[in-house]
Amino acid sequence: NFNYVLNQSRGDYFMWAAADDNWEPDFLLENLKSFNLDSAIIASVSKVRFLNNGVFAKQLRHIPNDTYPLMSGVSSNMIKFLYAPRDNSRFYALYKRDILCKCVDYDNFQAKDWAIVVKTLVYGKYYEVDKFLFSRIHKRQLKRGILSNLETGSRLIDKVFPMFRFAKEIFACRQIPVMVKLLCLPV
Repeated sequence: NFNYVLNQSRGDYFMWAAADDNWEPDFLLENLKSFNLDSAIIASVSKVRFLNNGVFAKQLRHIPNDTYPLMSGVSSNMIKFLYAPRDNSRFYALYKRDILCKCVDYDNFQAKDWAIVVKTLVYGKYYEVDKFLFSRIHKRQLKRGILSNLETGSRLIDKVFPMFRFAKEIFACRQIPVMVKLLCLPV
């Protein structure tokens, strides 16, 4: 579905929308303004409020409660993203569509959303609007992707090493610096 909607899209900008996310009415307008600040910005998202059953995440230890811009150099941004708390709200940013299309393929694997963010960082920076315009609803549960790796029909490598294909994708990308590739192994 993610690939389908991207392929059907037209225009200069694109964003995915998840069913458990909520946006303030000015989310798109505020993020669209970000692209005028710096030509290196390839994606923009606002601060994100994380909720679990209506409770703000700062009160809950198992949910990340800080978002962050990725406005440094390529390697620094990739490492910051890979080692940050495990929320991928960056994936739901407003993107320059042409950059995003260069980084998405049709292979499906655990943590593909992380791979897409890492690959887009080769082309530029992720801005963060300094307002809470986006809310994510989290439930404490295992990700469906990890559970699907355990289903019959999954490859043995995916059952034993659920992040194998993510690592393979990162190592195959020639534009990602070697140091970042090595640092992504523990992830």
